[in-house]
Amino acid sequence: MWQRASERMICTDFPAIRGPRPPYPCQLLIRLPRPSGVGTGRSRVFGSIHLHPILNTAYRTAGHPPRVHRPDSTVIMLRSSVLLSLLALLLAPGAAASQGIEVRRVAPRDVPRSVVYRGEVEGARQWRDRLGDNLLLLARTDELPVLDEYGQDAKTRELYAYHYVREGAGYRLLWQTTDFVRVCGLDIVLDFAPGSLQVTDVDADGTAETSYVYTLACRGGVDPSDMKLILHEGAAKYAIRGSTDMRPLGPGYPPPSMEVDAALARNPVLRAHAERQWRRFVRETAPPAEGPP
Repeated sequence: MWQRASERMICTDFPAIRGPRPPYPCQLLIRLPRPSGVGTGRSRVFGSIHLHPILNTAYRTAGHPPRVHRPDSTVIMLRSSVLLSLLALLLAPGAAASQGIEVRRVAPRDVPRSVVYRGEVEGARQWRDRLGDNLLLLARTDELPVLDEYGQDAKTRELYAYHYVREGAGYRLLWQTTDFVRVCGLDIVLDFAPGSLQVTDVDADGTAETSYVYTLACRGGVDPSDMKLILHEGAAKYAIRGSTDMRPLGPGYPPPSMEVDAALARNPVLRAHAERQWRRFVRETAPPAEGPP
């Protein structure tokens, strides 16, 4: 297994670079120790990456190897897929604090009375960014008894997410999302993944991203659930949709599905962050994980 990457920035000028010139003359050296049993165990430098100051765009050196200060290092230019994976390692959830965004948990009893929502609050966060003072709520209703089209007993359940921004003495709704399992005659699965509610600023633009994961199904056996990751930056919405991975529970289950929406696919920094979150929660466990989002 690869060990944790170490990195350092070297700001210098690279002469005679072919193609578009990077907007910022810095070189990120990412050092990864060799896996056990490979080579001599010395570090090698895995790539030369030119980065915009706020990490919006990444560039590879064209035609020139990175400036390496250790002669025993082996230089390998990164493919774009590997580059995105390594950037995701560097852009960890703790990046929000480094960009000055302080996030506070809010107990359900402390949600302002002027804020409107449906269901019971299961997770809430407050923070301040370029939009102002923000409040995010995740809520879910109880199962409600209904009748299906044949007059048989069934159940319905709904979940909601709300992003409010402080405005004067009150709050303005920036966005709201809703999902549900309706008229289910079996067992309803509609759960926020414990620990999945995140407030970050991975692209360091001063506007926080929020993300959360939830599963939904109407099932009577041990079948995969649908799974969704919803990410917002301001009012812009991004999503990954697919299914949970049942293979940890035993053999015979197919691989999970995962579909990145078009808007997220066009944003490599947010996509790397979202896919990293997806992988944390895609596996189903027995018993199911419990706790607040």
